Formats: sequence, structure tokens, C-alpha cells
Amino acid sequence: MMQMVQMQPIDILRSATLKAGQHLNIPLLGTLQPGAPADIIAVEGNPTHAFKILEYPDLVISGGEIVVNNF
Repeated sequence: MMQMVQMQPIDILRSATLKAGQHLNIPLLGTLQPGAPADIIAVEGNPTHAFKILEYPDLVISGGEIVVNNF
């Protein structure tokens, strides 16, 4: 997909988060700041090198509660 659209990995991640919120007219969606309607995931490693690690997050925070914590 990256080769087809000529995008860098970081730009693809932004498209799935920050830019999605902008397109949906929810400006804080996809951002990490007070009042943002966001869940958070964390992974070990750099997802721009391997998107696959995003499928198995090591930390998931949803609604302010830790749902998964493998750290």
C-alpha cells in the first residue's frame, strides 16, 4: 500500500489517527491532549518499521482504564 500511494510509514499512521479525526470533523480525535476522545495503545518497537506490531499492543488504555498491560 505504501508503494502504491507513495507515503512514508509515519504519514500512514497519521492518516489513520490525526487526519481521520480532521476528516470526520472531530479535531481532537487521534491526538494526545486533554479532552481528546482517544484510547491509547503502546507497543515495544517502532511501528514505522513493522506495522504488524500494532496488532498485538503491549499496553491498551480505554476510557481511562488499563485494559492490557504486558510491560
